[in-house]
Amino acid sequence: MKHRFVVYQLSHTILLVDLTEIGLPNEINPPEGKFQMVPSIRFQSWKSAEAYLVKMGADANALEQTDAVIHKGIPHILTIV
Repeated sequence: MKHRFVVYQLSHTILLVDLTEIGLPNEINPPEGKFQMVPSIRFQSWKSAEAYLVKMGADANALEQTDAVIHKGIPHILTIV
C-alpha cells in the first residue's frame, strides 16, 4: 500500500484524510486505540482533488468509483497501491 485516504464530500468541499501512517489493523473493533493526529487536505472541487490523487498514483477506475460514492454523501476509503 502506497497511500490510504478517507475521501468525503462536505457540501462543495472535498476532504481527504491521510490514513497511511496510522497502521490500521484489519479488525473492525481493535482491542486498543489511541489518539493520533493525521494529515488532511481539502479541495474546493472534485477536479482539484482528482488531480492531486492522480499525482499520488491513483488510477482512473478507483477515482471513478470514489467520485460515485462520495457524491451519495458516503465517505470512501481510497487505497493507492
